[in-house]
Amino acid sequence: MNLRRGRRLRVTPASNAKGKLAKALGHGGAAVRPRDEKPGGRCRLFVGNLPASTGEEELRRLFSEHGEVQETFLNAEKGFGFVKMASYEAAEAAKAALDDAPVDGRRIQVRFATQGTCLSVRNLGPWVSNELLESAFSIFGEVERAVVIVDDRGRSVGEGIVEFARKPAAQAALKRCLEGCFLLTSEPRPVWAEPLEYRDWVLGLPERTVSRRGRGYARERELGPRFARPGTQEHRVAERWKRFLDFEKDKREELEKVLNEERRKLEEEVERFRREQVLERPFPPWQDGPHDQYASYLGYDTGYLGYPPQYGAGWNHRSPY
Repeated sequence: MNLRRGRRLRVTPASNAKGKLAKALGHGGAAVRPRDEKPGGRCRLFVGNLPASTGEEELRRLFSEHGEVQETFLNAEKGFGFVKMASYEAAEAAKAALDDAPVDGRRIQVRFATQGTCLSVRNLGPWVSNELLESAFSIFGEVERAVVIVDDRGRSVGEGIVEFARKPAAQAALKRCLEGCFLLTSEPRPVWAEPLEYRDWVLGLPERTVSRRGRGYARERELGPRFARPGTQEHRVAERWKRFLDFEKDKREELEKVLNEERRKLEEEVERFRREQVLERPFPPWQDGPHDQYASYLGYDTGYLGYPPQYGAGWNHRSPY
């Protein structure tokens, strides 16, 4: 046991911590995926404009040139299908190579399929980790990936992504979270879940995929990138756009301030409730009164985050050693 800045550091064996986590969640717990195991996130591709002559074996052969293919589905009558690759890297490579590629006289369309298995979760506490998030949502079905989003300093921003192996599990989790209050830690802070809106920031919108139908493309491409010349009608219209964007930014900042203030009030109210709950508990044998009880709750005097693992004769809970 080491000391750091006057406080004790506790080291819990991984197996013991896992058991406590499973017990706290009220289920058997899900094994945390090994680091070297590839997640299945965003590996499913939609393939459109397929020729009627394309078979499922040919579809699998076409995509297997860019990586391992796990599943395929083909609707030959409507000319589309789905392909699930073994990794995101393989799916990305297949999309880059085969999108707009000629197949039996047609140019097929390849894009990432809508992720009906992914949920965006918000209102996470600062002590929720990837592993806790995965174990918590595994009660609804197999979780392929769970990530808590962090800022540039590695601190949680209170949001995360949970991807299930099957769509029914994601739908069940979404339904239960919306109808009930799903809590992940001791704090009564419910998780807010919603379907994840997929946006492609890797490949983006290549020129070859821009629609040229209608007159809009030709009209907009008559002039190229430039700065509007002051005093022109073009400049005046552009200035109106800039004023609107400034107005939108100010309104969003005002709304953010209001929301942050309401969040602060709610957190203070929840903290008062937790203090009252702690002070109403009967005193354990190692505590002398309400002060010691609340100090133990905060993890100060005793040096433990919660009740000490053992107590008895000869153990001084006020001693730093």
